[in-house]
Order: sequence, then structure tokens, then C-alpha cells
Amino acid sequence: MCVSNNAIEQQAYSFATKICKQSLYKPLRFDTIGNTSILIETKSSHPNSFDSLKEEALPLITKVILEDKYGRLFSIEPNDIGLRFAKGDITYNDYLRLQKKGNRQLILIFLGVTGLFSGMSWVFINLLI
Repeated sequence: MCVSNNAIEQQAYSFATKICKQSLYKPLRFDTIGNTSILIETKSSHPNSFDSLKEEALPLITKVILEDKYGRLFSIEPNDIGLRFAKGDITYNDYLRLQKKGNRQLILIFLGVTGLFSGMSWVFINLLI
């Protein structure tokens, strides 16, 4: 039985391709882990055309770089919030705000779980003594 251990890479690739296909902006490149970039080749000048890259050959995609019609560049992460921005559902400022909010929530959850386990360990040790 084969078990895939690259679920994070597959999810990032999936969101990146959705962003490129559904974006109102022109996708320029993928920034990947290790400070490398992969240019996105389009079949035509239409911003929603996208030649699929081979998923197996890609390292973890960390950012998708988009360009609007005025030449402004936007760096977004390949996730559901980035997809919402690419579709035009939210502004870039809303995107940045939601990303910060998500990061804060993850930190608070981590601290809460760590505190819970520390408290349980302290209680357990005091019961044994």
C-alpha cells in the first residue's frame, strides 16, 4: 500500500493551479522553497490561460506572483485566502489582514495546546509525588 507523504506540496500545487486558472490577474511566476522561481508560461496573452506544470517536478510552492493591468505585482500564498483575492472577492489589503489574522490564530492555538499539556503534566507529576 502506497501512502503519499507530500500532501502539503500537493495542496499548494492545487491552489496555485486554481489561482492561475481563475485569477483576474496575470500569473507571472511561482516562488518555491529554496528561493527559486518558476516562470509561468501562458499559451496566449490572455491572463487565464495556463500550461499545467508537472506536479512531481515542482518543489513546495510558497508564493504565486500576480500582475494587474497597471503592472502592479501581488505576492500571494497558494491557499484559500489567496484564491479569494485572485478571483477578486477581496482586496489585497483584506488579503493581508486575513493572513495576519490566520497566523495569530495558529500561534494562539499552539500556545493554548502547549499550556494545556504543560498544566496536565504538572498536575500528573504532583499527583505522583
